[in-house]
Amino acid sequence: MLQVSRATRLATFLGLALLLILCSSTYLFAQASLGGITGIVRDTSGAVIANAKVTLINDATGDKIETKTTPEGNFSFVQLNPANYTIKVEAPNFRTGVFTQVKVDAGRVYSMTTQLEVGAASESVEVVAGTEIVNTVTTDVSNTVQAQQMADLPLLGRNPLNLIALQAGVVGNARTATTINGGRPAWTNTTQDGVSINDNYIRTNAVDFVPNRPSADQVAEFTVTTNNQSAESFGGASQVKLTTKSGTNDFHGGAYYFNRNSDLAANSWTNNLAGNKKGFLNRNQFGANGGGAVIKNRLFYYGYYEGLRQRSAATSGSGSGNVVPKNPISSPASIGTWMLQACSAALTC
Repeated sequence: MLQVSRATRLATFLGLALLLILCSSTYLFAQASLGGITGIVRDTSGAVIANAKVTLINDATGDKIETKTTPEGNFSFVQLNPANYTIKVEAPNFRTGVFTQVKVDAGRVYSMTTQLEVGAASESVEVVAGTEIVNTVTTDVSNTVQAQQMADLPLLGRNPLNLIALQAGVVGNARTATTINGGRPAWTNTTQDGVSINDNYIRTNAVDFVPNRPSADQVAEFTVTTNNQSAESFGGASQVKLTTKSGTNDFHGGAYYFNRNSDLAANSWTNNLAGNKKGFLNRNQFGANGGGAVIKNRLFYYGYYEGLRQRSAATSGSGSGNVVPKNPISSPASIGTWMLQACSAALTC
């Protein structure tokens, strides 16, 4: 009777698990909140240039994708990670056009018209394309919040979803759930890397709360679509599409610590009126992050950790001048979140 060792069974199990992950990731990547680039190549007279070679280079990872223009001079790149790109356009008897800082946002398509000058292919003309100002490809009304905005703007609790309230047509406050363009909160669909992260059991506060609580260290950027969403979106009249950070060829990392303490705060007006002391609060939020390349232009990693420790107590009694003992009564009093991922330049991560 053929005997199968434990090591063989374990290797078979791990192989099948890896195959399942790779097969399922193909589906997930197809649904991801990715962007794209579409454009047309013309000469200085306005005539289109067919069969021109167009090379797309990811500035952060060095990943390259090549295509040719159609007989109508059009080209397109789909399923792109949100990032800055460089586009190089080459055609016989024309100077090479190099277009830098082409910014692709989550869930949005960048449109550009490139123009080549007559000359030797060894000569090049560099143009800084920058961020697209007007969307000329789709009819959706959307805006993207960048990582730098999440770092610069006041963000209590470091939850990027709080910045949704800064978009046009968004209304909400501490007493009511956030709504977009007057729709119900349940009409908003929130995804991260194309996967729904809504609380699908209770959707009454879909814009303000998601079970996995995204962090500013976790989210690279997110796009809020408030009207006329495209057919590729699903699950709601408005969309919030978050994308996860990933590693690059250069190492980037950081650490932070925030503290809120009642010893450094003034008492409230109502407590002073009633003769009560201020309540106790000691909130510590800290973390670190880092990402880089395992193999340059091939394999990258990114990870982060964020911790929250909070103790608080409310004022007791009217005019008693006392406070509740300093017990950790806040909920939750202690939180820790972390993430570690690795991905290749050929795949979306």
